[in-house]
Amino acid sequence: MITNNYKKCPYCGTRLFILGWRYCDKKSCTLIHIRERKFKKLNSMIPKSLLKEILADPYYKKCIRKKEGKCKGRTTLEHTTIYEGNQIQEKWAIVPLCAFHHGVDVYQDKGDLKKELGQWIALTRATDEELERISKAIDYKARRNYLNDKYKHY
Repeated sequence: MITNNYKKCPYCGTRLFILGWRYCDKKSCTLIHIRERKFKKLNSMIPKSLLKEILADPYYKKCIRKKEGKCKGRTTLEHTTIYEGNQIQEKWAIVPLCAFHHGVDVYQDKGDLKKELGQWIALTRATDEELERISKAIDYKARRNYLNDKYKHY
């Protein structure tokens, strides 16, 4: 029986030998191809059902910092909040940013990522019940109040 030891990277299409440790050749691809023949993204992947919901929502079509007037590149999704060491996979915790404001693609290390601003926007979209559920080590309701004072004129 002949087995196929090659697989295409789902993000950039590069043909990869999947039995050994190997990085994808494309600089823009953030995948590590591991021995178990699974693809594991360096950052947490958004579940397909949530991604479908996000892509259907017009809010996620443009950068949240568009009014600053510096938007460049494609629209990306930024996870803003962490709970128990993992990125929160809920719609309110993910915000759309252009490549420049996210600091990805050709704007890596040249972009204008402001994590605190993205977190403020996400926390203002969350309900009190959602914040109470994740407020263990960090009090996210207090964090939201602090950021409301800081960015009230944004």
